[in-house]
Amino acid sequence: MENSGKVSLRRQSSFSRQPVLAVPMVGFARCKKIVCIGVFFAAGVLCGHIFTLLANRSGMSSAHTEHEQPAAKRAALIAEAEKRGAEEALLSRKKDMSLQFRDYQPRHIFINCGGTFPKSVDLFIDTYPSSHKFVIFSFIPDATYAPLYSMHPSHTLVSPAACDSANGSTRMELKSVTGESRQRSVPTVDIGQWIKDNTHTDEHIVLKIDASVDVEKSIAKRLAETSAIEWVNKFYTATKDQGVVDFYHKEFQKRGEEVMTWDEVNGTYGDYKGINPTRNPPSGNSIVKECGNAKLKQYPLFLYAAETTPALNRTLTLLKTLSESRSRRLPVALFLPTSFIKTYRLLLESLFSNMDGGLYINQTVPLTGKEEEDDVIFSPIRNQVVAAENRFSSVGLILQNVLAGKAVQSPVVEKLVRERHYNVFVKVLEIQQNQNDGASPLKIPTITDYEAPVLDISRPGTEASVLFLLNRYEKDILPLTECLKYVHSAG
Repeated sequence: MENSGKVSLRRQSSFSRQPVLAVPMVGFARCKKIVCIGVFFAAGVLCGHIFTLLANRSGMSSAHTEHEQPAAKRAALIAEAEKRGAEEALLSRKKDMSLQFRDYQPRHIFINCGGTFPKSVDLFIDTYPSSHKFVIFSFIPDATYAPLYSMHPSHTLVSPAACDSANGSTRMELKSVTGESRQRSVPTVDIGQWIKDNTHTDEHIVLKIDASVDVEKSIAKRLAETSAIEWVNKFYTATKDQGVVDFYHKEFQKRGEEVMTWDEVNGTYGDYKGINPTRNPPSGNSIVKECGNAKLKQYPLFLYAAETTPALNRTLTLLKTLSESRSRRLPVALFLPTSFIKTYRLLLESLFSNMDGGLYINQTVPLTGKEEEDDVIFSPIRNQVVAAENRFSSVGLILQNVLAGKAVQSPVVEKLVRERHYNVFVKVLEIQQNQNDGASPLKIPTITDYEAPVLDISRPGTEASVLFLLNRYEKDILPLTECLKYVHSAG
């Protein structure tokens, strides 16, 4: 065994090798199996009899279900099943829609029907509250004006297209940008159906229509017939025809809808004053001609921008850097033009957290002395300040102070103070600098009264001038808030 390398193990004995015990054990297992089968069979027979008895008593056997159940009861069960099926299908569709629109947010929409130049879009963006939240759709018959609309954000132009009461085409006389008139076939859009196909009932829709008398009447009737007017939150018409306005009122007042006018020429609309109220209290506003403390020789320093330029951006960056390095607000007052405020709305909060200030305005067209003509001249100035107000408000600020350029006439200033309740600064001393070399010494004017020195920071090289003024005179600069306290206390 040792030579083979194998080990022999002793095998264990099994039951087959024990004949005396094998027979009794096998017989016992067979008996137990027979007994179990009999018990299961008897239990099955008994359960079958019990189930048949219960089914007969309750009327739920197949014979009762198909033949003996009353017809009305069967119809009710069928209707209930169909209802459940319809509800399940509806829930399924709602579930699909909730998945499809789980990120959907209702939009604010301005629909501009008709016109040539984008005056209506400009007026809406400049003066309508929260206009930056709106998406805009314009339907313009003449496509030659299309490039003028491309510069507007969140805007979709459909052109050539004319709003109408039906889809199709119409012949129109178009006057292009060059002034040339011509007859053209223009596709028409059923604006009522377009609204229902492209918007939702929970969206806020502002609709403006500018079309011929007959077309506007047909649109009004179509909007009412299709119930599309119920989707519109606010409706404007540019027509001056009183018959059309009366027709609108007749059709829309049935549903409690209000009709207002839209006036591109004068830059206004029916509820302009209602939705653009002044945010300043009527008390505490004034025309400020004197601001400073002559005894202590402290005067404000106004930095203003006549326009938006690269030089302005550089100076604003410098002011922010200086404020951060000093860890405090700068004593200077900053006045920015509407063009900058509209373009860089999101910068306002950071800029005016570092210094006081407001809006700079100027006047390009002099007043004539005729009330109607002067209202037209005043309208663009008013729209500038309202646009600035709305941009300030959108970032949690209130426009209170306005610096008026030398060309702004007294009636305009008085109207701004009376209607919008601003503090308007009108008497200032211009600080002169060499525009070819911003590092040259500034020509500081001699202050004879309480006039405020001002510096136009939209000119080249002014960042060096601002740095010089702050390093040289910072302790003598009177903050705007302190200046206003002094002016108001003086009456």
